[in-house]
Amino acid sequence: MAIYTSTESLSKGCGIGSWRPKWLQRWATANMFILMLAIIGTLQSSAFAYTVASVTTLEKRYAFNSFISGIILIADDISGLIFKPIYGYLANHVHRPRLIGCSTILVGIGCYLAALPYFIYGPAVHLLSKTVSANQSMGAEFCDANRTLVDECVDDDNYFSFPILPVLLPFMSMFLNGLGSAAVYYVGIPFLDDSVDKKKSPMYISM
Repeated sequence: MAIYTSTESLSKGCGIGSWRPKWLQRWATANMFILMLAIIGTLQSSAFAYTVASVTTLEKRYAFNSFISGIILIADDISGLIFKPIYGYLANHVHRPRLIGCSTILVGIGCYLAALPYFIYGPAVHLLSKTVSANQSMGAEFCDANRTLVDECVDDDNYFSFPILPVLLPFMSMFLNGLGSAAVYYVGIPFLDDSVDKKKSPMYISM
């Protein structure tokens, strides 16, 4: 979606690819853009909160240490640090609403990655059994829902002894979340400021 201004072509209206019907162009307004921007920001914040909660439960379940959890939780800062300057450059050379839309798709993919460990390893209801609770140790990895305590899955002498997927998937989720959030805030807000009257710009940005 694009906002019609004197500086942008009418060809950059609402639509997908070359499909831009006239009836859809009524939504190419600043009000609709700020509404979509607010919804995207809310969903991205929810995705971030969900991933943080997932990391804490995965840390307990797979017994990886807080250092690894910290690496996962700063993945969005790493991607933001790398891509914010790139977004600043691309903002002047590409279709900015389309860039925001593509980055939001990346956040959606990140949400699926955050949930994927639970689909792969099961909901961990087997950890509630008395047998597991009595025999679990800090070095134990509960491999999947079909096994209880699997000592052969872990090497207690290895500081980084944990399954890779429950760590890699949340890391990639946070990385993609930071990648998408950077585009929304560092491309969307300047685009909104450029597309509305300067006297109304503070009101729109505060919304």
